[in-house]
Amino acid sequence: MPGNVDNPANIREEDSEPPCLTSRGIEFIERQGDAPWCCRLSHIKPHWPSVAPAPCHAMYGPEDMLPPVRSQDAFINAPPVMKAMMTSQVGRAFPEEATRGTGLRGCMGLIKPCDDQMGGLFDHRKRSWRNDATLIAVTSDHRHFMGDLWLGEKTFFQNAASRGPGAADHLRPLRRGRCHP
Repeated sequence: MPGNVDNPANIREEDSEPPCLTSRGIEFIERQGDAPWCCRLSHIKPHWPSVAPAPCHAMYGPEDMLPPVRSQDAFINAPPVMKAMMTSQVGRAFPEEATRGTGLRGCMGLIKPCDDQMGGLFDHRKRSWRNDATLIAVTSDHRHFMGDLWLGEKTFFQNAASRGPGAADHLRPLRRGRCHP
């Protein structure tokens, strides 16, 4: 884990990806007027490098971290392919508490601006858009193990990495079949 993760990124939070991307998305949606539209905002953070802008870089400490999900038995009895990943450079680094904690704090610092921007997007939607015809879906393409299962990256199709969270928000009750406002 790079030693600069605990330092702020060299960009102001308001100039970072999440606020810029969200404001561009809102501008696009507003230009559509009453016409149907589809907009995909892809907030890729947290993603390497895990360096968050101030003040988010210092918002979380060791007390905010959950313990890793792993057992010594799983490490000892791992199949050869899994054992190779567990003992790779990344696999060896993340089970170390200092590396894991630093990495998680960096990731959580990168999630905070995304969370703030999503809240702003939802508030703007309630004030400005056709709420009865707007669906917002939030998904994740993957997670990182960050020391869980003795792994570091998004290796393999384990539930911990491939089953990211998802949520949908729609202010009108949904019905089966084709719906028009």
